[in-house]
Amino acid sequence: MKRILALLLALAMVLSLAACGTSSSDTEETATETTSTVEADASAPSTTVGESGEPVYGGSAMFYINEMYNYFDPAMDENRNYSLWLENLWGMDWSLNDAETYAYNTNYVTYEYYTGQIATDDPIDLDAFLENGYLTVTIRDDIYFQEKDAEYDVFGGRNLTASDVKYSYDRLLGTGSGWDEPFECDTVWTDQLYMIESIEVVDDYTLIFYFNEENVTESALNVSITRPVNITGPEWDTLTTERQNDWHYAVGTGAYILTGYEAGSYYQFTKNENYYDYDERYPENKLPYIDEITLAYIGDSATVLTQFTSGNLDWFNNANAMLSDSELAQLRSTAAGYGEVALEPSFAQSIALKCNIEPLDDINVRIAVQKAINLEEIYYSYFGNTGDFTIPSMWSGDIVDWASYDDWDEELLAEYSYDPEGAIAILEEVFGGVGDDGYYFSFEVAVDPMSDMDLYILAQSYLAAVNVNMTLSASADMGEAMDIAANSEDSRMTSGTIGQYSDIAMAYVFAASTGARYSIFDPNEEFDALFAELQAAVTIDEQNVLAKELDILYAQNHWQIVLGAAGSSNFYSSRIKGYTAEDMYQHEYMSTMTARLWIEE
Repeated sequence: MKRILALLLALAMVLSLAACGTSSSDTEETATETTSTVEADASAPSTTVGESGEPVYGGSAMFYINEMYNYFDPAMDENRNYSLWLENLWGMDWSLNDAETYAYNTNYVTYEYYTGQIATDDPIDLDAFLENGYLTVTIRDDIYFQEKDAEYDVFGGRNLTASDVKYSYDRLLGTGSGWDEPFECDTVWTDQLYMIESIEVVDDYTLIFYFNEENVTESALNVSITRPVNITGPEWDTLTTERQNDWHYAVGTGAYILTGYEAGSYYQFTKNENYYDYDERYPENKLPYIDEITLAYIGDSATVLTQFTSGNLDWFNNANAMLSDSELAQLRSTAAGYGEVALEPSFAQSIALKCNIEPLDDINVRIAVQKAINLEEIYYSYFGNTGDFTIPSMWSGDIVDWASYDDWDEELLAEYSYDPEGAIAILEEVFGGVGDDGYYFSFEVAVDPMSDMDLYILAQSYLAAVNVNMTLSASADMGEAMDIAANSEDSRMTSGTIGQYSDIAMAYVFAASTGARYSIFDPNEEFDALFAELQAAVTIDEQNVLAKELDILYAQNHWQIVLGAAGSSNFYSSRIKGYTAEDMYQHEYMSTMTARLWIEE
């Protein structure tokens, strides 16, 4: 505890000095640069273990997070990275992290590679599911809710049962357990779990998920398992809204208990002494290893750099997007004994268009704007990427079977190729000449705080060269950016990302015209019909074919202007052991991995 408090104090002090930058004298003079991407071997201990090769218990660690949520309800979805206290029925079997099987830093892992978390490790019987129309799930009988101080302990450390699992799903879907309507939250769970009709408790540790008749398919089963639902119990809803918004009452069954929190600063976690799980590599070792973990929000790159090189920060992600070239060089020359995991680009920044706003409601104008952007120059010169050049569309590039770039025809490739003369020719045909202000047209982009403003300034210069005026404004926060994007009457476009969808359910919410957060504002019957076929696909093979067709159709409609993608790196300190290159930031990886890492001072 003393080390955690000292680190938090140090962090607060550095934050107050962040504007002053960092000098190399603040860090160790001698650096030892370690590996790049670690090749994981699922059958052997991590290559990053210490000299002893054996895990050790105790110690504390600090991990970086780039945003915070003041929300503790188990219905949380998008901020599940930080809910180390909560668990799902299933989770990715991280011990299979092998490039020949799947790489654990991917955005998409199918249900075959999932294992039990709260559920037992019994393999899914696909044939029985397809024949019966339901999925029988057995949960572990040795799981207990975390105990907190008496004042905040509403669960009393009781055993978790099948009724709690049913309650957790019923609450989100409005299908029972006292819930006739779905719980209202940012995630529309009825869209995410569209296949579930009802849930029946068989006994204390067995329950049955009944699927809608039209969704008794392998693909629907895949979605149901890979969408993480945090498990709670009915005691949670005995709390007032005020108490549910108080971190002291946050309780789950995970490896770590939330024991400290400061809005805009950090989450602090303490080891759950009553956690049930064991380390797959060392089966006699009860998890977790680390006593205390802090997830620290750090708002500027100078502080991330200083904290890491001084040994206070143990892990941070997406370094290339966060740090400047000079800061990266300083990190590599001054940080001692660090590890670096290199990640290929998987999605790109973009201009997210509202296709109901003139003149971008004209696809020819959208094509002209895209042709004005030199994507290869951005890819290689601006971002410094190496390797093959690709252009993302709808799906994450980590979904190899769904990304369609290699199947684009010459016409579509030409629409994304740098051709300023061609862009001007299209604009001349549409507008018949530039206006009195020297532009064919003007539009504004509100750039959110997580986007690279310099990249949008570069795009602005490309567009000015073809007489299109793109003005830029900065959104105050992500909330404002989301409000702008959702408002069809607001003429401003927003910064965005393209190639980010890694599962059908999330893509439906944002890309289909009937989705809960649809913001393209260009209803397309062909796209919606194809998406309906994708949702109804019987097998994953069928799903792959339809998803690729959707990817091409998305690109053909130019609903986003692609700008570019940077490869990146995750960095971890020499203190972290047992790490095999997993990208802990994505999905529920952080909660899975933190229980299996250990610290060597």
